[in-house]
Amino acid sequence: MDDDQVLWPECGWQPVGLTDLITAAAVKKAYRKATLCIHPDKVQQKGANLQQKYIAEKVFDLLKFFPKLVVAGWDLL
Repeated sequence: MDDDQVLWPECGWQPVGLTDLITAAAVKKAYRKATLCIHPDKVQQKGANLQQKYIAEKVFDLLKFFPKLVVAGWDLL
């Protein structure tokens, strides 16, 4: 795992480049994909170990704050 990676390769997450997040629809799609990828129930179904479950839970908790950070005019979520 690289120093800048938090998730493990088996989780299925592929990094998204800034150029892929130009439109509000693209941001919304990436957000939903991220939350599905690290949702605690999904991670458990995939047979993750205790450390992976902990990481997924913390990342999921952080992602839940994303809609609050989005400018209201975007109407993303």
